[in-house]
Amino acid sequence: MKSIVVSLVKNMLLVSILLITLFNFFNHFIKWNDLFITQLITGFFYLILSCYEILNSTFISGLNINRFPYFSNSYIMFRALKTTVFFLISVLLFLTTNAVKNLYPICLTLAFAELITNYLKYKKHLCYVYLSTNFLILAENKQTKLFANEISLIEYRHEILYFVKKDGKSIQIKLEHINQKTMFLTKIYDWVLKNNISVGKESNEKMINEVNLK
Repeated sequence: MKSIVVSLVKNMLLVSILLITLFNFFNHFIKWNDLFITQLITGFFYLILSCYEILNSTFISGLNINRFPYFSNSYIMFRALKTTVFFLISVLLFLTTNAVKNLYPICLTLAFAELITNYLKYKKHLCYVYLSTNFLILAENKQTKLFANEISLIEYRHEILYFVKKDGKSIQIKLEHINQKTMFLTKIYDWVLKNNISVGKESNEKMINEVNLK
């Protein structure tokens, strides 16, 4: 609940300063220096709230047991692209000669927010795979919760685990992005056995060989 309130306040700050800046673009009721200071103060609180939101996003982030850091290439590329785009837009806006230049501090704030929050995610291992008794959580750009009874089949090929759901959709976890591969595969295999989940014949043999379970 607290994270939801923080997110709402953070987004309200962003929308408010954006509306004030756009309104000032047409009416010029605030001098540039005053507007710039307002943007800086708002941006500072936006950054603080963004960091707070990340660090308090989930209670599971504080648990180390059965939680494995997971930063996929797609996640890294998406976040890097998003940060770069905000930086480039802020530079382009700064170089313009008309009043639209006033928007560059907002884009710069968003770029720094992406940069700082992703650094915190990396340091605190807030992108992860978490194994519980009867479900697992894959947390990256969004948090996906998968219950054992939703899975119809698990396949393991080329160091990729495929969790095929009963509705036909699938979730994949690439072991190349997990540091403790053997430990993770051991935990997964144990989790599969406890929840009586079907595993493809070849996949089962490969998993047993890799974790030395005989």
